[in-house]
Amino acid sequence: MRGRCFSLAGMRSKLVAAQYLIGSVDELVAAHSPERRQRDLIEVGDRPEFGRLPYFPEDVVAALSTAAPLVLVGTKSPVAFFGYREHPSALAEGVATLTLSTGEEDSYAALVALDEELSGLPVGASTATVSVGGQTAALSDEQGLDGWTIGSVAAETMPEDAIVSIEGGTVGHSFFAASQNGPRHSVLTNTGGAIGQGLPVAFGASLAAPRRRVVAIQSDGSAQYTVQALWSMAREGTDITVVLVSNQKYGILNTELQRLGHTSGDLANSLTSLTNPSLDWCATARGYGVPSSQVHSVGELRAALRRAHAVPGPTLVEAVVG
Repeated sequence: MRGRCFSLAGMRSKLVAAQYLIGSVDELVAAHSPERRQRDLIEVGDRPEFGRLPYFPEDVVAALSTAAPLVLVGTKSPVAFFGYREHPSALAEGVATLTLSTGEEDSYAALVALDEELSGLPVGASTATVSVGGQTAALSDEQGLDGWTIGSVAAETMPEDAIVSIEGGTVGHSFFAASQNGPRHSVLTNTGGAIGQGLPVAFGASLAAPRRRVVAIQSDGSAQYTVQALWSMAREGTDITVVLVSNQKYGILNTELQRLGHTSGDLANSLTSLTNPSLDWCATARGYGVPSSQVHSVGELRAALRRAHAVPGPTLVEAVVG
C-alpha cells in the first residue's frame, strides 16, 4: 500500500501518527535515495497502527462511508481490485475527498505543513498508540493449524527488523492483527488478487536488504504461479523463511463462487482442489535446493520457524491446515 487514507475526525492525532510512520529518522536519511521508492511501498510495524481497507469492494464502500471527508496522502482514491457487475469500481463515490499529496509528491513535507496549520488543535492520545494483538500468548502448542494460528505464530516468532512478504487470504488478516504489537518489521503485500507475487518479492527483498531476515507467508495456490523462485533463493543463499500455508485448494475461488450465490458442487470443488494429485511441498522445496519441513500443530510451527530464522540461507516450512 503506497499511501494512507484517513478521516478528518481526529486529524491532529492522525497527523502526528502519520509523520511518525512516514518520517522516521532512517527514512529521512534515505529520502533522496533509490531505496526510498521501496520504502514507500511498505508498512512498518512497531509504529502507530492505521489499519487497512477491507478486501471486498462492498466492505470498502461501507468502511469509507463514515469518512467526512477522505484525505489522500501519497495515494489515489481507492478502486476495486476486480470488476463486479453489482459493485462500483470507484469505491469512494459520494465521499468528499481531498488530496493532500500524490504518489509523486513529498508526502512527509505535506503532512508537516498541514500539521503546522492545525497546530492549535489538541492531539488525541488514542490514535497515536499501537493496539495490542494479544492473541498469540493464548495459543497452546497442541492446537491445530488454521489461518488464525499460523498468522499469529508467524507474527510471534518473526525476528526484529524482518521483512515480511505476504500473499494469500488464508493468513493475511490474522497476521496483520497479531503483528501490531510485534517487533519492528516491514510488510510487502499485493494490492489485488493472489497470483504469484509473494515468493519473487521475498527473493527481491532479500537481495535488496541482505542483512535482514525475510519471512514469506505464502498460500499454496498462489505459490504455484512462481514456485521457481525457490531455486533462485537457494542459488543466491538468501536468508528467507518461507511459511507455506497448505490448505490444498484455491480457497479464494470457492469464496467468489459463494459470493455470486452459487453452491460449490463436485465439479467446482474438483477444479479448485489441489489434492488430485496432492502437492508435496517439502519434496518440491528440496528439489529446488531449499531445506524443508512439514508441521501440523502450533508447537511444531513455533519450533520450526525459530530454527529457520536462526540459520543462514532459505528454509521452507509447510504449515498444513487441518
